[in-house]
Amino acid sequence: MNAKDVALNFGIPLYMIAIQLGTRPVKFFSLIRTLPTIIGIGIFILVSIPRGGNDLAVHVCGVLIGGLLGAIAGLFIRVRTASSGKLLMTAGLGYASIWLGVAVARFMFAYLSTHGLHRQIADFTRTLHVTGKPAISAFFILLSVTMALARTKILLFKAVGTKARAPQIVGESV
Repeated sequence: MNAKDVALNFGIPLYMIAIQLGTRPVKFFSLIRTLPTIIGIGIFILVSIPRGGNDLAVHVCGVLIGGLLGAIAGLFIRVRTASSGKLLMTAGLGYASIWLGVAVARFMFAYLSTHGLHRQIADFTRTLHVTGKPAISAFFILLSVTMALARTKILLFKAVGTKARAPQIVGESV
C-alpha cells in the first residue's frame, strides 16, 4: 500500500467522520460540501482505473458494496427540527463505527496482502482473471467514494423529509 492508497483509503473515512460526528446544523453547504472532493477523487481514479480481465466486475462490486455501506451509515444519522425551526443532524458512535470499520478492514486487507496472504490473494485474482493490486485498490477507493455519495443522498432525503414534516409557524411578523 503506497502513500496515495493510504491517503485515499483513510482520508475519506476520517474526513466523513470529522465533518459529521456530533450534532450539527443541516445546511445546504453541509449537504454538498463533500461532493467536490468525492467527485474529484472519482475522476482521479477513473482516469487510471484498470480495465483488464474481470476488473469491471470487481469495480461494480466496490460501487455496490460502498452504496450499501453508505446507506447503512446514513441510517445512523438522525435529523430533527430544533425548537428554533432549524434542522439538526446527529451522527454518533454507530455512524463512526461503520466508517472506521471499513477503513480498518481495508487496511487489514492491504497489510495481509503483503504479510502472509500474498500467495492466496494472487491465486484468487488469477483464478478470477482480475489484474491484481491496481484493480483491488480501485475497488476500495470506489467503495469509499460511493459510500460517501450514498451517505450524502440518505442525509439529503432525511433533511427534506424532516423539513416537510416540520410544523409551520403562522402569524410571525417578518
